[in-house]
Amino acid sequence: MEDLDVGEVILDPDGRPGSEMMDLAFACFDAGAQVRLASADPRMIVRRPESGGVGGFPPMRLRRFDLAGPETVVKRLLDLAGAAAGLVLLSPIFAILAAAVKVSSPGPAIYRSERVGRHGRRFRMYKFRTMRDGNDSRAHEQYLRAHIREGQPAEITEKGDRIYKPRRDPRVTALGAWLRKLSLDELPQLYNVMRGEMSLVGPRPCLPYEWELYRPWQRRRLDVKPGCTGLWQVTGRSRVRFEDMVMLDLIYAHNSTLFGDLKLIAQTIPVMAQGKGAY
Repeated sequence: MEDLDVGEVILDPDGRPGSEMMDLAFACFDAGAQVRLASADPRMIVRRPESGGVGGFPPMRLRRFDLAGPETVVKRLLDLAGAAAGLVLLSPIFAILAAAVKVSSPGPAIYRSERVGRHGRRFRMYKFRTMRDGNDSRAHEQYLRAHIREGQPAEITEKGDRIYKPRRDPRVTALGAWLRKLSLDELPQLYNVMRGEMSLVGPRPCLPYEWELYRPWQRRRLDVKPGCTGLWQVTGRSRVRFEDMVMLDLIYAHNSTLFGDLKLIAQTIPVMAQGKGAY
């Protein structure tokens, strides 16, 4: 393809499996071409997370997967300014939540978890602890394996939403469920933003055993630096399917702008306050 000097490739799913299409799309993209996935369904996943394009995939483009040049510097400055302001202004809330977590159940207030970030790099992510200390993660790992790799149906809410995360995780404490509902458990990740391991906006980092379950094209959601909030969180939080979550992250990664980041940050606050779709 490089020898042919192809600038853009247009792919039509035409009934082919989604994974096959995405493998082909990224093969073309890595060869230097912009890629456009055509679809007979005009509804975008950003507006209708429950519906995709042909074969469950929305029409989308694979273009650059990160901001470049001066925009990179501006994005980093935005991250530093936003994280620093958040840590200072929210420090009283941090103290209250930390004390509440300590009182509600035995264990540390802050939970440190190894996560996978950009290009598969591992780092320590910080959260307010929402689970019982010393819990067993095997049930969660089995749920993800059955859902991601074995194709078993995800859990379904009373409203009929297929969701990516298990709703009734017995490891979660009563206070932890409330913190998750409002996404307050994620606030310590502002420290990760200050350290440069995360951004204010981007795909969510994943667990190491989750990363191992990803297919090669699904790992491309972390071609960019992971973030505290993003298109997935604003659009559907945990209500969306795993496949939809990956597509939303790919749409963000290949179409991100500084203005778009600011818009997603502004949209995050009311989504957190509503507490819908968090588990």
